[in-house]
Amino acid sequence: MGIPGLTTFVDENFSGKWLKYEAKGHLVIDGYSLCHSLHALFNIDWIHGGQYWSFRHHLLHFFNALKTSGVVPVVVFDGIDSKREKEQVIWKRRREWVKRIR
Repeated sequence: MGIPGLTTFVDENFSGKWLKYEAKGHLVIDGYSLCHSLHALFNIDWIHGGQYWSFRHHLLHFFNALKTSGVVPVVVFDGIDSKREKEQVIWKRRREWVKRIR
C-alpha cells in the first residue's frame, strides 16, 4: 500500500539530488515499489512483459551496488489483501484521488 504521496514528494523535492553518506546495515525495501521504480527508471516495458533479462540485469546491478556498499537488503512483498483488511483504506484513497483530479 505504501505511504500516500511519498513518491510524488521525493520526485518533486529530491529528484537528482543525492546526499553522500555511508550507510551500513539492513535496509527494508518495498518489493513492489522496487519493481515499479526499476521498470520506470530504465524504460522497461512492463505492460506487455517479456523483458525479463533487462529487468534481471538492472535488479542484479542494484543489489550488487547495495552489497558493495555494505548494505543488506530485506525485500518485503506485502501480498494480496485476501481477507479484505485494507479495503476501507483502498476506497478512502480512491475517493481522495478522485477529489484531487476534479
